[in-house]
This record gives sequence, structure tokens and C-alpha cells, in this order.
Amino acid sequence: WMLIVGYKAKRVDQTTLIFGLGFLSAHLTQATFVFENPTSYLYFFFTLALLNHLSAPAVFSKGEKIAADKPLGVALIVVAITVASLVVYMSNVRVAKANKLALKALQSLYSEPNMAITYFNQALQSGSPHRDDIRSDFARVVDQLMPQYIQAKRQDLGIKLFTPAYEGLKQNRVLHPYDIRNQI
Repeated sequence: WMLIVGYKAKRVDQTTLIFGLGFLSAHLTQATFVFENPTSYLYFFFTLALLNHLSAPAVFSKGEKIAADKPLGVALIVVAITVASLVVYMSNVRVAKANKLALKALQSLYSEPNMAITYFNQALQSGSPHRDDIRSDFARVVDQLMPQYIQAKRQDLGIKLFTPAYEGLKQNRVLHPYDIRNQI
């Protein structure tokens, strides 16, 4: 609406109108079929802010000065940095650590299978919100390698790896009983 009003008021050119409406239409179509994620949510709001800025009428006249705000206190800056650091740690560092350990677990299934369970358990304990995917990926690879363990007469190792994979899948089924991937 702001784009169209801005275009009619000659504050927005035709190119901005076309690209703005195209972006909003594409995002609506994408959001209809795919769940929103932080990345697309972020660029969506940045684009909305840009389009609003471009299409909104000017608030200040050209000669008018904006009053300077009071400087931020040191305590407020420290709190903001602490909160930002915690958010980054919780949403990025822990997840990256879990992903690294999960990858090590999957790679270990091929090179040093006895270490795979250790890495798998460490990945699950890292606090990642993606533990379900870690369990599913581990079970999928164990399932693919099982014929090789049997053919190499290493059934004991196959059973050792199968047990945590199977228990992880059972746990996924309890947590998400309507997810078809867990049922399969």
C-alpha cells in the first residue's frame, strides 16, 4: 500500500514499485509453501523498512535539524552486548558445535566406527535444537552401512552401532508421532 501511495505521490519511481511489489509477491508465495526461517524473516523486514523509507513522506523539512539524543549509558551498552553475545552463542555457536560433532560421528562410521558413538552422544548433549535431525542422520548412515558390516563379518560392531541409532529413532517417533519420516 505504501509503495502504491508513494508512487502516486511521485516519491517512488516505477522501478522501485515493480521490484518492491515483485519482492513482496515472491515472498508471499514462498511463505505460503515453506516455513519462515530467521534469514528470510530478516531480509523481509529489512526490505519492508527500505520500502517504507522510500515511499513515506519526508518527516523533516530540509532546513530542520534533528535534536541529538542523550548518549547511552555504559550499563546499557554492557547489557546489550551481553544479551547479544548470549543470543549468538545460543543460536549459532552451540548449533555449529553440534553440527561439527554430528559430522565427525558420520565420518567416523566410515573410518573409525568405534568413535562414532562417542561423537554422536556428544552432538546430542551439545544443546542443539536439531537433535532430532542428528539422530535421523546417524540412523540413516548406520542403516546404509549395515550390509557392509555384515559382509565383513563384523556383526558385533553393526549391533553396537545399530542400538543407539534405533533408540534415537524411537525417541524421534515419541517426540514427533505424526512426522512421516519417523514412521518410515
